[in-house]
Amino acid sequence: MITIFTDQQLAKFRAEGDAALSELLKKEDHSVLRDFWSLKNDEELFSDKNPPTLKKIAEHLCVLPDWFRADEFQQSESFFTTYMQDLMMMLGLVSLPYCYGGADGSKVLIASGRIHTNTTKRLMETGTFVWDVCMPGAFSGKGKGFLSCLKVRLIHQFTRDKLLKDGWDPERDG
Repeated sequence: MITIFTDQQLAKFRAEGDAALSELLKKEDHSVLRDFWSLKNDEELFSDKNPPTLKKIAEHLCVLPDWFRADEFQQSESFFTTYMQDLMMMLGLVSLPYCYGGADGSKVLIASGRIHTNTTKRLMETGTFVWDVCMPGAFSGKGKGFLSCLKVRLIHQFTRDKLLKDGWDPERDG
């Protein structure tokens, strides 16, 4: 099943943000976020040694959807493993430049300073994310899939909140 989103649907999604993470970022002791950033894989993310807030985040936000099918996911992992060099090259040479050229996204990247102050690091972060979620076992205990998804969600929500606080106007700026 393929879902094609309209421009209106995508605009609505962009405006929603991630309320749960936004609330966390507003009220949470940022040492919890530093602890989170030091985690290396999903096994550490779901560890009972983590602070209660971090455990709560992992339990509520890091779950596979009802429609997840392990057999199909294994096929995609196999495909990625077979073609990973080609796929990562396409990501770097075609997909990312094309996506970063999009009006709303490029405005955010420029305003946040994430693309022009250290372009190589920003591109590597995206490549690392793709690698982490596509490798075999990405969403098993030893993988990095959930941790990487949660890190991206945090980065995006932190950036969204900061831009809004600094006067970003979604109607004007996208």
